[in-house]
Amino acid sequence: MTIEVPVLRLGLAGYAESQHKAAADIAAAAASERASWELGAFADADAWWLDGSRTLLMANEHLRVQPAVPSGRSVQIALADVDRPVAFSLPVTAPGFKPAVTFNLADKAGVEIMHVPYRGGGPAMNDVLGGHVDLIAGSAALVAAQLGTNMLHPVLQLGRERLPALPDTQTAIEAGFPDFETLAWWGIFAPAGTPPDIVAAFAAASKEILSEPATATQLKETQHMTLLLQDGAAFKTFFDRQVAYWGKVVKDNNIRA
Repeated sequence: MTIEVPVLRLGLAGYAESQHKAAADIAAAAASERASWELGAFADADAWWLDGSRTLLMANEHLRVQPAVPSGRSVQIALADVDRPVAFSLPVTAPGFKPAVTFNLADKAGVEIMHVPYRGGGPAMNDVLGGHVDLIAGSAALVAAQLGTNMLHPVLQLGRERLPALPDTQTAIEAGFPDFETLAWWGIFAPAGTPPDIVAAFAAASKEILSEPATATQLKETQHMTLLLQDGAAFKTFFDRQVAYWGKVVKDNNIRA
């Protein structure tokens, strides 16, 4: 049986013809087993991509997107009547206007998302289900219970391989982003200066407990974990790589506590 993948249309406003090719490439890269994207007429589009540098916020709560060429037509959108996803290319120059979703045509992934911090996955999930935020990045254990309710749609898996619980959801690598892997991981640490024999004994006991079939099965089936149970040296190598990788992300994006 052949399943036809729906084609969704993106409507652009404010872009020059030379920018349409970059937008079309980003749209094509976002294709998945569930849907593909192509550029289409603005009025009939399923989602809008607007040039943030040509966007003006009017006094009547309308957005005006200026044309890229003098002979073009501007587009006006009533914010209260928006009925489809909208994203804005950077920079967004409208004073006082902070859209939730922005992207960069020159960026590898093409999209930047405003981060909303929460004190845990539970409150974040509540706001996603309540429609207060547009998406969530969370562990499979957090989102799995909601995926069968038609209230949450999986977009990407950030691990290197698909989880057994999400066999039909592509990974970021499969979506065209090589080496894109972000893991939620757990490790056991001891205070600096702990005697090596105590560390070794605790590590052996922990590995024995986590290797028990009942424990391993429960962690795999309920928490969707993959148990590696590395020794201290291998775990330190992994940890050092994580610190270097995320340290660069923090510095490059000027992230502050």
